[in-house]
Amino acid sequence: MSDVDVDALPLAPGSLPVLGHAMALARHPFTFLSSLPAYCDLVRIRLGPQTVIMTCDPGLTRAMLADDRTFDKGGPFLDRAREASGDGLATCPHRQRRRQRRLCQPAFHPEHFPAYTTATVTTAQEMTRS
Repeated sequence: MSDVDVDALPLAPGSLPVLGHAMALARHPFTFLSSLPAYCDLVRIRLGPQTVIMTCDPGLTRAMLADDRTFDKGGPFLDRAREASGDGLATCPHRQRRRQRRLCQPAFHPEHFPAYTTATVTTAQEMTRS
């Protein structure tokens, strides 16, 4: 993203001192995130002292996810996520992603989905009963 002047991107409204947009994101995450495309294809939000760039355009999001060499995962947020959850598929850097993706890809074969559906429904029912 070195070609983008981050300060020129619109800042989502409602940023609070110190907290930034953390309260809006915590209180109503879907409402907050779904409001962002109205401002631009790329929008800045603040999470505490950190600035985060949100992609709001499906084409840009697809390009970002498909081109993991250009858009390698990094920064303080993902560093903390890695500390908490390890180098999983969602948090690992580019050099590890291809191996992890190949390891988990068989689990996403369509023949497995019926079993996942059953397990998901059973778990949801157990959770609502408790």
